[in-house]
Parts: sequence; structure tokens; C-alpha cells
Amino acid sequence: MLIRFHVFLAAAVVMALGGCATPPTNIEGYRTIGEEAGLPLLRIGAFDGVAPARSQFADLLIREEYARYDADGARAELFYVTPRHENLEYVALNHRYDSSNIATKFNYLNSRQTTSTKGVGIRTDLADIWYRILTLPSEDRQCVVFNTEWDPHGEDALLRPDKVLFGYYCPPAGHKLDKAAVIETIEGIKVRDVNLRFTGDSLAIGAPAAPDVQRRLLALARGDGSGGLWGAADFPFDMAAPYGPSGADRWD
Repeated sequence: MLIRFHVFLAAAVVMALGGCATPPTNIEGYRTIGEEAGLPLLRIGAFDGVAPARSQFADLLIREEYARYDADGARAELFYVTPRHENLEYVALNHRYDSSNIATKFNYLNSRQTTSTKGVGIRTDLADIWYRILTLPSEDRQCVVFNTEWDPHGEDALLRPDKVLFGYYCPPAGHKLDKAAVIETIEGIKVRDVNLRFTGDSLAIGAPAAPDVQRRLLALARGDGSGGLWGAADFPFDMAAPYGPSGADRWD
């Protein structure tokens, strides 16, 4: 398994200071997260005043967050992935998807026949975001699927990113996505503490929820019990890619 020296160092410090106890914030698991502390969001008219359902996963290396919007027939899902905190300078992300195949990550889009436009890129105040418009003939619906990554690691030989965000938005069935609606959607993609001011109490990761709550949070992000309408079956994503100062991957 890939591992980073600094993780061993952190563990050694914990053991030295507190025996073998592990701080609860370092435990791998799922966390509840309030709206003011949620990082990814979609600020568009269709979801004005709508708070998404959220689920957060974190371990020693990575932080992943899911946001689900559902309002008056419009729907959207976003995933945001980043190393656990900014001091993990030798942990990049393996993100193997782009706008041509990112739709396969979502149960809803992957289980339906779709046709797609070509990918288009837009520079926003967040990052360069690539998108495609999907048509779902069986539901008389169009969706825009988007994908971005930014902050490449300069010491990583592969220049892998520090942050990844992907998702989609679908207006209600029967509503077509014109250019203005697509631009509103792409420019409405926000990440608190990146291109939107963070107003929560703390960016720190809290302790995992109780076991039964963790099961519900995992089911929310994976879409368990939704009949293929929501979530991503392989959440949390295996993206953490520790590497050495020379840029090479580290192995234990």
C-alpha cells in the first residue's frame, strides 16, 4: 500500500504523547457535516434556498465530500476530493476521469442510455472546468456533467492535482439546457474557502459519527436503497497518491 513517511511520523508523535491512543479526528470514517461547513456547492437559481444532503469521509490522507441537491424535479450531485489538510504536501490525487467518462461514476447517469456533446472548457473563478451535455431520451431530459482538477503538485513527477471536483446538474424533465443555463451552472460551482468565503466554525475535520450514523452517511453517498437514482457505488474513491520528495511514488 502506498504510504507517506509523514504519516508514520504523525503516528509516532501520537503514541509518544498519548500512548497507543489515536485522536478521534484521525480515525477513518464518515462524518456528518452542517451546511455552513460543507465545502462543495452549486449556487444556481434552481436551488435557491435549498440545502443539499451531505456526507463526508476522511482518513489520515484524504478528505472527500458528497453533496446532493433535489428540488422540484431538478437534481444535482457533486463530489469534492482533497488531501486531508494542506500540510500533506506529498499527497497528490489520482484522478483518472475526464468529461468523456465522468458520468459513469454516477449511478443515475451510468444506468441510463445517453448521448453526449463534445467536451467544452470554461475558465471560472474556481478552475478550468470541462463539461458535456448529456441527453437522456427515455426521460426527456438533459443534464450537464462537469469535471475539474487544480493545484498540481510541482514535485510530483506526474504533476497530479491537489483538488478534484466533479458532478452534474439536470433541470426538470422536459426542460432543455440552453447556453445561458449551462454557463450559470458551471459558474455556480463553488467550493468554500476556495472561491467562496468559508463562514463555518472550523475547517478542521471532526470525529466520525456513531456507527449507525456512519452507515447512513455511506448509504447516502453510494445511493444505497435509491434504486440507482443517486450516489456513486465506489465512494469513497481511491485517489490518495503519496509520493517522495523526488517525485516517485512511495511504497511500504
